[in-house]
Amino acid sequence: MKKRSAAEIVAFHFGWDIAEMRDQRYQPTRYSSPAIFTVGDDYYCAPTKGQKLPAGWNWKAKATYYGRDIYEASSS
Repeated sequence: MKKRSAAEIVAFHFGWDIAEMRDQRYQPTRYSSPAIFTVGDDYYCAPTKGQKLPAGWNWKAKATYYGRDIYEASSS
């Protein structure tokens, strides 16, 4: 199975191009693993197996693609 990046997985969820999703990366030096992406007022990540969700966020499972879960946290 091809290894897919978090940007590719979250982009697939929204029907976006990977480059568009990479432009939505949120604080890449602070949140590097797993990467967090912004879409509107919401935040998304797609951690690999064994990666912990970033602390301090109220993450909710949204969908699963390519065997990885996407999580959403709202700024509201």
